[in-house]
Amino acid sequence: MEEYSVLKVILMLVGFCSLLFLTYVTTRYIGSKQNKTMKSKNISVVETVTLGLDKRLHLVKAGKQYFMIASTSKTVEFLTTVTLEESSPEEQIVTQENVGLFDFKSLFEKYMGSYRVKKGKENKSSEVETQQDISENHDFKSNLGKLRTIIQKKEFQARENGDDFTNEE
Repeated sequence: MEEYSVLKVILMLVGFCSLLFLTYVTTRYIGSKQNKTMKSKNISVVETVTLGLDKRLHLVKAGKQYFMIASTSKTVEFLTTVTLEESSPEEQIVTQENVGLFDFKSLFEKYMGSYRVKKGKENKSSEVETQQDISENHDFKSNLGKLRTIIQKKEFQARENGDDFTNEE
């Protein structure tokens, strides 16, 4: 009886593995056929940029011309014809090799450059603020001096006219 149950488990395992293998082979076969039908010699999507939830911008190459196309969930719209410089085959090979790679160095340099620019702007803005403070301080002193001279003139005129400044009513 135990031999029968062990044989049954082994057959079920072999059947399950063969089913997985057939599924894998079928998926690969259908995928390769679909890929061949989707590829075209004359038309290809060069680049796609997502603009929103269902909005995309596509750069399409048709023959030797490039077109910019916008697509949403309901519409596809032609935007413009784009002229690009053709890259050499060597550059295309290098870019195709680096498509799946993550370039940390360029990313790091990009953010360090923006940090340096921000830091430089902060230093310049603090210098500008100190210059503004100095000029505002100078303006305040000159305005204070003008106010004193006006008050002194008023006091002098009041003394000449005999008016006294008192708090009495």
